[in-house]
Amino acid sequence: METSSPIKILSQKFFSHSTVSLRADAIIHVEFVDFAKIGLTECREVNETIGEFGNYTKVCVLMEAATNTHFEKEAREFSAGEEGMKYTLADAILVQSIAQSIFVNLYLKINKPPQPSRCFHKLEDATNWLLSLK
Repeated sequence: METSSPIKILSQKFFSHSTVSLRADAIIHVEFVDFAKIGLTECREVNETIGEFGNYTKVCVLMEAATNTHFEKEAREFSAGEEGMKYTLADAILVQSIAQSIFVNLYLKINKPPQPSRCFHKLEDATNWLLSLK
């Protein structure tokens, strides 16, 4: 997904399951790898990196799953819980399909993350929403 102008990346950390980037607009962008299986260990790695990149304060997070990324139950519960959201001011979840949108909206209704969290189909809309919350 493209924006009209590229966003400068200040720092990145690469995992087998994802790439976590600190953008110049202070948004942390987490891009999950296609066919990755995301469990509790992977969520903890991403969460710790979000904390590191945000100086262990609350930041805006943009999550982007690939078409076939699989999130295990423990990962979903951790991500929506207090520990998983301790560095998150707001969470924008970028989806690529109607199926993902249905899954994410169901996750938001069932797991009820404590911080503002929304599903988006366009990168620009997700970014604008996150920037409006700062």
